[in-house]
Parts: sequence; C-alpha cells; structure tokens
Amino acid sequence: MTKSQIAEQSMNLLAKGFMVNYAIIMNGIKSVEPTRTDIFHEISEITRNAVIQGGSTEGITIDRKKVKASLTTEVTDTAAIVIGYAVAEGNEILLTETRLRCAGIERKSMTKILANSQWLYDQVQSRLADLADMGLNAASQIVFKQKIDAFSELNDAPRVRKNEISKATKAIETSFAKLEVLWKKMDLLVGTLRKTNPLFLADYLKAREVIKPSSSKAAGIVTVMMEGTKTPVPNVILTSNLGKHKTGKNGRSIYKTDVNEVVMITAYLPGCELATVPVNFINGETARPIIYLKAA
Repeated sequence: MTKSQIAEQSMNLLAKGFMVNYAIIMNGIKSVEPTRTDIFHEISEITRNAVIQGGSTEGITIDRKKVKASLTTEVTDTAAIVIGYAVAEGNEILLTETRLRCAGIERKSMTKILANSQWLYDQVQSRLADLADMGLNAASQIVFKQKIDAFSELNDAPRVRKNEISKATKAIETSFAKLEVLWKKMDLLVGTLRKTNPLFLADYLKAREVIKPSSSKAAGIVTVMMEGTKTPVPNVILTSNLGKHKTGKNGRSIYKTDVNEVVMITAYLPGCELATVPVNFINGETARPIIYLKAA
C-alpha cells in the first residue's frame, strides 16, 4: 500500500476499534446498520488484500530456474540415449527429430522446452521394451514425467502471482473508494448525537482523524546467520514487497523505506531452506532483525 493508504487504514482500524468498544452507544443510533457492517467488511478486505499485495515473485523465479535446469538435464541425458538407439536401429527420422528438438534445449523458449520434453517422453514410452537395457525404463520415465509436470506448473507461477498482486492492488483501491462513501454516511449518522452525547461525538471524530505519515524514513539492518554457528552469511538474496536485496560480506543488508508497517522478508541461499521473518519498520527508527538459515 502507499503511504497515504497506510495512514488511511490506520485510521480505519482505530475508528473500527472505537465503534466496537462503544457498541452499546453505536447500537442506539438509528439506521447504523448496514453501514457499520459494510465498513467493517471493507476494512477486512483491505487487510486481506494487503497481505496478497505484499508478496514477491522472486522466490518463484529462483525455483523455476532450478526446475528448468533439472528438466533440461534430464532431456539432454535421455536424448543422448535415444540418439544412440536411433543410430543403431537406422531410424533416421527419430535421429533427426531428436537432434532437432533436444539440441540446446536449455536455450529454447519455455513453450518449446515443455513441448519437446513431452515429445521425447512419448518417444521413450513407446519404446520402453527396446530401451530398457540402456537405462530408460518405467522408473526413469516416472522421474522424467515428474520433472515435466513440475516445470509446467511452475512456468506459469510468476505470471499468476503478478496477476494476483495486481488484482489485490485494484481491490484495495476499490475498498478505499467504498469506505470514503461509507464513512461520510457514518459521520452523518453519529452526528445525530451532537446534542444528546457531544462527548461521544467528539471522541468518534478524533478516532476518524487521519494522521499524516512522518517525513522521516524507516530503516532496517537485516543480518543473516547460519543456525548453530551464528556466522554471518554473505550473498544471501532477500526478497519482500520492498524489492530485492543482497547481504554483503558482513552478512548484512541495509533497508531504507517510507513504509510504516510489518514487512515479511524471505532469505534465499542455494543449499539452505528458505527463511522468512516479519520486520516491523517504524518511521524514525531502525529495525535490527536476524534471519537464521538452516542447511537443506
């Protein structure tokens, strides 16, 4: 969310809490429903979509590279056996087609990698009896198919994730627009207490004030260490809705941001499990979280 949206949502949550705490008085206001329920619903929708919006596609991209490498290696190894088999059998069509489809498979487009991998799988499947002595059998085919399926599923993941983030951003904007109308109506309803309960009205209006975000930035020094040894780890990729960062030689990465919220930061290092920690960024303060990595 933007700084102004964060400020608006802070007010929303404060005003919601006020109405919940003084439910007895609120219940006595004529026609307070369904406006109150609608306000609570849109506030919850903003919170829910903010979690989706805060996601990152970086981890998906990293995983896709690993899955792609695994599949293309499988294709290259399998194709070499099929080519040898085609030569032995004098099958020029199979020989030419395999070379054409599988040579330099790692440099082909994602679509062609999937299509050519599936084609090679089908060619092996139809010749299992002949290829068994060469190491291509039912067991190896299961592994091959699993790698094809994994790449197929993960290939669309970043696009799907970006679409989810985009939809969440639009949904947040829609909820704020609805709340602007709903709050105006609620202000008028609570305003009927001007003479009968002026102190309550004053407190309500105070809760409805939007506090402008501070001009000072929030900062954070994120340190990544190995679990157990507690030694600093350099070259760790850190991802969050604040972008991509990387730890230096001292295992640290410095953040400076205008946000005033809790940010989920994920650490990635080959050979280690992904680790995610919440970091509370507060304007004018410096957060100092430590992320511990565990060997995979």
